[in-house]
Amino acid sequence: MSLTNNNPQPTCFLPISPASNTLNLRPTSLSTDSNPLPPPDLRSNDLPSNDLRPNDPQPADLQPELQLDAAQPTELAPTEPLSTPVPAQDPPWSLWDVLAIALVSFGATTLFGLITSFVAMRVYKLPLAAFERNPKLVLPPEFAGYLVTLGFMVLIIRARALPFWRTIRWRWTSGIPAYAGLGFLLSIFVALSTAVLPIPKQLPIEKYFADTVGTWMLAIFGVTVAPLMEELFFRGFLYPALARRLGIAWSVVITAAGFALMHSPQLANAWAPLLLLFIVGVVLTVVRARTGSVLPGFFLHAAYNLTIFTELYFETSHFHNFEKLGG
Repeated sequence: MSLTNNNPQPTCFLPISPASNTLNLRPTSLSTDSNPLPPPDLRSNDLPSNDLRPNDPQPADLQPELQLDAAQPTELAPTEPLSTPVPAQDPPWSLWDVLAIALVSFGATTLFGLITSFVAMRVYKLPLAAFERNPKLVLPPEFAGYLVTLGFMVLIIRARALPFWRTIRWRWTSGIPAYAGLGFLLSIFVALSTAVLPIPKQLPIEKYFADTVGTWMLAIFGVTVAPLMEELFFRGFLYPALARRLGIAWSVVITAAGFALMHSPQLANAWAPLLLLFIVGVVLTVVRARTGSVLPGFFLHAAYNLTIFTELYFETSHFHNFEKLGG
């Protein structure tokens, strides 16, 4: 809606004063023939009441008036909105803030991991190699690191006196169940693609699937906490900061590439699974760009991971027979 009024601007004019209101700045000259008195002294304070000195203030009724044409409507200046929402491609944070979030996440997770390993080796006499295959030792420090990361994200937004969830575009949109269904289909596509791509027979992430309790922990973590934090970082913070500088297309590619590379150690740095994960990242970021919300991507991501763990659940006889993996 345009704030400009199509009607012409109100006309301002000075009213034409009647003759009776004309200012007389000079004293009336008197004829010496009819009046023997000398002319009045202009320096005197006894000037005629209808005469004014040039520097004297004018009477109020002689002041010029600013009148508005009654035939024209008065145009009011538009008022500023109480709160201006942050545009989707113009977030209040910068790429430096995104880098700070990544460093805080890495530092916090590493710190908690070192503390956990120290306690496990000194108190419980566990070997360091146990961390390579035991989710019960790996997930607690990662969860604690994610809590610190989430707190730092909130701090960045609240430092600008903005609400956290609304600012990062965490809002309900239409078609959420459809995006969850898209996550299911995307997982099926990836599973079918592994039959034609050179996927390594043994991936590092499969080492974590060694016991029932640990696998259940991985499943719950992978369907709830992991997609939440990954979507907050990649689609909530990184993508809009990139889109402000690079536009949507390049931002989608870079965000998806970062998403895939983050999982590279779990996939033995193999190009085929990384390519599939890059495609997943593209889909997630396009959904973020199309809907303007992070929430649909979270449901898509969670449904994608849920499909993988559901398949694993039945493949391993309810998380009991892990020898079938890779067979």
